[in-house]
Amino acid sequence: MLPTVQLSDPRRVVTSIVLSPNSRIGLTTDELGRVMLLDCENLVVTRIWKGYREAQCGFVTSSEDVALMRDHHQLRPPRIAMFVVIYAPRRGILEIWPAGSGSRIAAFNVGSGCRLLYNSCNTRQGSLSVSESVLVKSDGSLEEIRVPFYYTLSEQDRSSFADHHAVSKIQELLQSEQTTKPLAAKLIGQLQTVTYLKKVAYLLPECSLFSVSDLLDFFHVVRDSLLKLSAANLSKRSADETVAKQLQQLLDYCYVQTTFLELYQGICDCRMSDSTLSVTGSADGTVQQFQETLELLESEATSLWSMFESFSTRHPQLLMAGDRVVEKSQRIQPGEFLNTFLFEESNDTQCSGRVSLREKSMFHTASVGTFLITPCLSGQYPLTDLLTQLMSASVKSHDVMDLLFACLLATPVLDHSNVAVLQQLCSCVREISSMYRPSVGSGDHVPVSSDWWRTWIYKLENSPHPYRALVLSSVCCQAARTIVAENKKLQETQSDDDDWESVCLEVELWNVLVHRLEDLLCLVTVLHSSDKVVQHELTVARLMDGHQDAVTRLVAGYVVQGQFEARAVSWDEMFSIAAGRDLVADEEDEDDDCPEMPPEEAHTVALDERSLFLVQDLNALRLRFPNTLKSGILHVYCAYAAASLWTNDYEVVDYLHQSLSHVRAARHYKSELCSVLWKEIFKEKIQALALLTEKVVTLLYLPKVLLLIAELT
Repeated sequence: MLPTVQLSDPRRVVTSIVLSPNSRIGLTTDELGRVMLLDCENLVVTRIWKGYREAQCGFVTSSEDVALMRDHHQLRPPRIAMFVVIYAPRRGILEIWPAGSGSRIAAFNVGSGCRLLYNSCNTRQGSLSVSESVLVKSDGSLEEIRVPFYYTLSEQDRSSFADHHAVSKIQELLQSEQTTKPLAAKLIGQLQTVTYLKKVAYLLPECSLFSVSDLLDFFHVVRDSLLKLSAANLSKRSADETVAKQLQQLLDYCYVQTTFLELYQGICDCRMSDSTLSVTGSADGTVQQFQETLELLESEATSLWSMFESFSTRHPQLLMAGDRVVEKSQRIQPGEFLNTFLFEESNDTQCSGRVSLREKSMFHTASVGTFLITPCLSGQYPLTDLLTQLMSASVKSHDVMDLLFACLLATPVLDHSNVAVLQQLCSCVREISSMYRPSVGSGDHVPVSSDWWRTWIYKLENSPHPYRALVLSSVCCQAARTIVAENKKLQETQSDDDDWESVCLEVELWNVLVHRLEDLLCLVTVLHSSDKVVQHELTVARLMDGHQDAVTRLVAGYVVQGQFEARAVSWDEMFSIAAGRDLVADEEDEDDDCPEMPPEEAHTVALDERSLFLVQDLNALRLRFPNTLKSGILHVYCAYAAASLWTNDYEVVDYLHQSLSHVRAARHYKSELCSVLWKEIFKEKIQALALLTEKVVTLLYLPKVLLLIAELT
């Protein structure tokens, strides 16, 4: 029986034919050296390959990976792709082609003398068939032929799909604890799309299992791949500007990361070369050296030095606060260091990306700042090299200053007696400030003023470490004065005087901040002297935002909670400690109903040692707060504070006794103070106590009254 449809070509002699697993298409070879792809249902030749004499053909099928299906949650069978395998023995080449239209997928030089075996016995998998082609080499070895499913895609989509698989494998290798650097570097070098190269580049800082040298090698591989893609894009007739911009942004990112890694490696080498690296150094400076370093007057230097010495002697534990930050800085990993900085891509093709600090915790920022700044302050790592590397990585001067302040305010780095560190710090502040200013003589000159200095003044005003803040503000004030001198020379060649006036204003703001921090340090030195007192994290900002009586309230709370004698508050007014000083006469007569201890009687009762120290502290505080810490006003606040504490716990009678003692010593404010205490505290509490007592008495005697009534009836 003749077929109803036939393909007539008398001159062509077919030597072999193979059918696909689904029997819908077939491959034929003939004596003319042609390989034809035949549509068996319609008897139509869909494709012809020439120059394949004595060719051997077969098919290979590939199934879609279910795990990578975008809609794998839907219940549908995976797709099946079919490929044509042609072996040309005369040329020794094995080729893979799509079973349809499309260019050659792959070609392998396998040599002559091989044999392609096609498995015509299909293995059923559901309703689809899976076949297999095997190449038998001349030495008898077998090579199974497999083609991934994504080769059915276009060339561009094929590269993306291949990179997707490669990135998944790279991510597994980067998280593996085994030595996988060569394989990971090889896979990174095979990536062909910008999108997946970017994914890998942003994935590298998250790796914590590789050394700095390994990460540098990875970034160099990414950079080389990007340069190849950039060259290929430029070689096109019409280069894609979007791709070129993405490539340039990613190249900038790789350059920034490699710069950070080289800086990290340099700091680590510096620390390894000197295991005893410390910024504390020898704290044997003198007042004269301190004065010369900060360019202060002799009286200013002496006053600051005495305050620093008093604070460091009485509170050495506060100076050493921040050891956890120092310990963490010694264990900063490369990934943690890289993640401290955020690379922000620029929309302008002419500008590179911008680098800024990530919004990390203050502890992390201080640790990274300590890691960078400590070697510079100790003189082990050149400050100019650090600033040059940070500037080349597009780090702004504002962020560098932020790291410096975070380090100095959170760690025991600053020491007023370590003159070498202060000199390095002065140089550091000036160098960073010079990064912010344009070069002298440029047309757009902007002096170091306004937002720049005000930012750091604000930080110091909110610092809970007055000792460190005062030392740092003194250094910044010296740097500002130096910059003023430089701007004064510049001002001589310019007609506009506004810049000079603004800089002078900033110097005055620094002077005001220094004086405020001096007051705060003196106050904190006293308030932290007693273990019984609740410690407060005082800052200049909190002190200024409080009421006018904020200092009075703090000192009164310190006196009451420390349980000091009331006489110590006005001790100098009752008699002179030093011989030869006359007693201060009372300004007004005392009330007859509340007589005060005469000076002669007070002189016979000596103060205890703690109260004598309080007298000295109050004398020092009154030099800075003469109006708010007058003895009469302080007695009033102490009396009110003690009465308030007594209302919280009635069993602590000592607070009540303290309140009455301060009322008795208040002198000119006795009547007003007694009236206020009676109306606001004692009257209400005594009425409540009387009412409670009446109820208790009623409850105690009511059963007896009822029993008596029952007996009488």
